[in-house]
Amino acid sequence: MTTSAIDPDRADTVDVDEIARQALACTSVLGLGDEIASHIHGRRVPGVRVRDGVVRLHVVGRCDRTTEEICTEIILALRCLVADLTIDVAVIDMADPYSFGDGTAL
Repeated sequence: MTTSAIDPDRADTVDVDEIARQALACTSVLGLGDEIASHIHGRRVPGVRVRDGVVRLHVVGRCDRTTEEICTEIILALRCLVADLTIDVAVIDMADPYSFGDGTAL
């Protein structure tokens, strides 16, 4: 069974693209995970799902920050966008912001 990634009641008021942009703008976030996504108008917004009054995010955090720091920064950044929804952040991976994908450092 396929279900919508956004509550039908919230589809007009929740901008998952802006949620993704705000999360990625956080200094402790290096990327969004691909395990969850919102499917809107035939396209996919990875790392963000809004359902049942909860904004769920899967993020890759900086390894020089604690999980608590990462989650707090994201929650504060999103609070004005989704004030009446619960924000649930899962830090699914940690990465070194100063290395390349092949493991070499700057």
